[in-house]
Amino acid sequence: MQYAAYVAKTPRNLNGWNPFDHPVHERWQAFFQKVTSSLSPTLGRVQMQKLKGTFSLKTDDNMPIVLQLKGRDGSETHAITVYQGNIYDSASKHILKKTETTLNWCCGPFGFDKTLRCYVLVVVSQSKAPSRPKNIQKKHRNRVRK
Repeated sequence: MQYAAYVAKTPRNLNGWNPFDHPVHERWQAFFQKVTSSLSPTLGRVQMQKLKGTFSLKTDDNMPIVLQLKGRDGSETHAITVYQGNIYDSASKHILKKTETTLNWCCGPFGFDKTLRCYVLVVVSQSKAPSRPKNIQKKHRNRVRK
């Protein structure tokens, strides 16, 4: 199932995740764990991977990309999601178009400087059932022969 079809069926899958429930240095990891545990039952194994290279408006956004923005005032406290030509910002109740003007708006009155972190959602192929480690052998019952 494609990600868009999954999101259409379950639009509130990340409800209950609050960044303030986690210490600052653990928020990104907690967010990734919530995303992967919410999406994995339907899509298979998913994970957030650091985007190779730097983000630009031309970056392929067929899968959701989570960006931590840095404003020209030095603020680093805002994150958005970019997906299929749109920007999803928790500060807006509307879906925004992916433009430089929108990025400036997302960062407040001083505007957008750069992205600090960029992670893309990746569907990982299903793995086969884990095999028994080689150092663990099957337990055999000692049979008594008569």
